[in-house]
Amino acid sequence: MLEKTIKKTYQEACEAMRQKEYPKARFYFDEVRQSAPTYRSVNYFLAKCAFVLNEAEENIYYHGYWLNTAWFAAYRDIFLKEFRFPEITDERNLHYLNEITSSPSVSIHIRRGDYITLNMALPDEVYSLCAETFFVQYGGDWNLFVFSDDIPLCKEHAQDLQFNLFKKVTFVEGNIHGENYRDMQLMSMCRSMIM
Repeated sequence: MLEKTIKKTYQEACEAMRQKEYPKARFYFDEVRQSAPTYRSVNYFLAKCAFVLNEAEENIYYHGYWLNTAWFAAYRDIFLKEFRFPEITDERNLHYLNEITSSPSVSIHIRRGDYITLNMALPDEVYSLCAETFFVQYGGDWNLFVFSDDIPLCKEHAQDLQFNLFKKVTFVEGNIHGENYRDMQLMSMCRSMIM
């Protein structure tokens, strides 16, 4: 397929997406992909997802690494409507929620687990630099809430990670085995986040 034809087919696929004609969009994206296997776009994957969603009769579990914000832009309103956290009702998370909402709260998320396996883990120096930068810009009168899939490591390296710069440090624990999303929910309730 010539470059011009690929571009035209790709544009037809995008138009089908805009018209919510997902099977048609997927067909066009598949044509592009077969003709030019290295040609990738976020829209191709959106078409595949939308096609599956359109055909789904049950709830769908999303699994993946959602690192590209462009993926969300086209469907922002839908996502904001569809993806809502359930109300927090358990005592432990209600306690965390109360601490977060009643104080100048800032969160930091230190992801290790799968990131170590994938060689994507950030060195401790990155987190300490981010914490120090936040402290310099906004002062130390903040309560830091630490979220991680490796809390023991965070506690052990708290000094190296510059957690001591903050007024109070809370290590959020216990949201495992299908309750991991509670960490994201609690992080979203913090007034600020160290990125």
